[in-house]
Amino acid sequence: MNLSNLLKDPIDIPLLFIYVVGVLIMVYSAMQFVHGFLYKKKPYIRSGVKTFIIAVVLLAPRLLYQHIRIDGSDYLKEVRSSLKSVSSVFDTAGAADNSNLQAQLEALSERLSDAGYSVELTSSVGNDKDGSFTVRNLSAAKSASDADSDIILISTSLDSDGTEAGFTDDAANISVLESVAKKSQKTNTAAEIRFLVLTDGRGGQDGAYTYIDSLTESEKERLIGNISFDLTGLSDYTGFETSTSNGVDNPLSVIIGSSLKRMTGQKANIMQNKESLDTAFQVKGVSGVLLKQAYVEKADAAKALDKLNEDEIADAAAIISDAVNELIRSQNSGAAASLRTLSSDEKVRYSSGSFRKDRDSFMCGASLKEISENFGTPLKATGITDAYGNETYEGHLYLLTFDSPVPVIFHVSASGLERVTIDTGSISSTKDELTQILKNLFGEPEDTSGIILWKDEKANASYCIGDSGSPDAVSSMTTGGYSFYITSN
Repeated sequence: MNLSNLLKDPIDIPLLFIYVVGVLIMVYSAMQFVHGFLYKKKPYIRSGVKTFIIAVVLLAPRLLYQHIRIDGSDYLKEVRSSLKSVSSVFDTAGAADNSNLQAQLEALSERLSDAGYSVELTSSVGNDKDGSFTVRNLSAAKSASDADSDIILISTSLDSDGTEAGFTDDAANISVLESVAKKSQKTNTAAEIRFLVLTDGRGGQDGAYTYIDSLTESEKERLIGNISFDLTGLSDYTGFETSTSNGVDNPLSVIIGSSLKRMTGQKANIMQNKESLDTAFQVKGVSGVLLKQAYVEKADAAKALDKLNEDEIADAAAIISDAVNELIRSQNSGAAASLRTLSSDEKVRYSSGSFRKDRDSFMCGASLKEISENFGTPLKATGITDAYGNETYEGHLYLLTFDSPVPVIFHVSASGLERVTIDTGSISSTKDELTQILKNLFGEPEDTSGIILWKDEKANASYCIGDSGSPDAVSSMTTGGYSFYITSN
C-alpha cells in the first residue's frame, strides 16, 4: 500500500493520531519493563504489561486499515504484467498502426478469456462523408448471479499513430482495463460488468454507437452507466481530471470523484469534454463520466513503453475499481440505486447537451450525428418542418449561465444546422432579465428589423431575441412571451 496516498485519506488522519499515541505508550511500556527487570520491581513490570496492552489496542486500527485498504500500489503487479504482454505483442506485430492494434485486441481477448471473461471481438466497416472506416470492438463481460442485473460499462479507445511513442497512451489504456478486469474477476458481483475497447480512428465514438446499437432492448434497459478513461502516455505523474459531456456532475461522476479522492487524495472539479467516446454514449442515452490523465504543459511524454509512469496507470486502475466496487456491491447499494431510479427530470438533467460561452462552437458538420455530438444531446425528430422547410428536432441544452437545461428545437436543412430555438417558458428569466444577461456577456446588441442580437465571434454564433409574433418565432417555444434563438454569424 502507498503510504503517501494513505496520508491523504481523511479516514487515516484520526487513525494516525491514535497510532502516534500508541507508539508513545509503547515506548513508555518498554521503559517500565526495563526499569522493573533491572531493579526487580514487580509494580513496574505490571505497569509495563498494562501499558503494552493499551499500546497494542491503539496501534491495531491503523495497522489493520493499512492491510485492508486498496490503492494503486495493489495494482502494480497487474499493470507490469499487462505492459509486458502489450510490449511483447508490439515487438511481434511491428509499428504499423492497423496490424498492431488488431494484434493487441486479439491478444487482449485471449488473456481476458483465460481470466474467465466472456469475450467478443467484432469488426465492421462504416461510411461517412470522408469515406469508409473500420470499427473494431472488444467486449469482455463478467456476468452477475442475477440474469436481470444492472450493467456497468468500463470503456476506453485505442487510436495510435503507428509509432511506439504514439502507442504509449494505448498501452496505458490497455493496462488499466486489463488490471481492473483481472481484479474484478475475483469479486462476486451483483451487477454485470462489461469492459469495452473501441477502435475506429475517431476516439471510439463510432465504436460506441456500434456497440449500443448491437444491444437488445432488455440490455439497454439494464444499462445504468458508463465509465470511460483515457491516459495520455506520459513518463511524469500529472494527476487526473474528471469530465462529463455537458460539464455537469451526475451520480457516476460523483462516485468517480469520491474514488479519486480516496485513492490519491486528489480533488477534481468536473469539466466539460465533448471530444471523447463518453459523448457518443450520452447521445445514445447512456450517461457517464470520463477519467482522464491531467494535461501538464511541461510533462514528459513516454517515448517508449518502458518509460510509462506505472504508478499513475496503477492509480487509474485503483480509482476505477474502487468506483465499480461501490456500484456492484449489491443490487440495492445506494450508488447503483441512484443510477437505476433516476426520475425523468434527473435523466434530462444528466443527458442534456450544452452550449456555453467560451466552451462551445456553433460550427459543426451537416449530418445529424455531427450536430448531436457538437451539442452533446440526442436529437428526436418532431416530424414537423419550420416556415423555411427545415426539418426540426427536439433536444435539451444547458445555455449561458443557467443551471438547468431547457428544451430546444434544432432547425436542420440539407446543408446543416440553421438555428436552435429555445423554449422561453422554460428559462428562469424574463425578456428584460435575459437581455441584461446577454449584455453582461457580450456587450451592447445590434437591432435588426425588430430583432436584437448579440454576436459571439469565438463561437461563431448570434443570440437573437424577438417578439413572440415575429416571422422567425416558433409558437410552441414562445410561452415566455418572446422568442429566443441562436444562429450562426
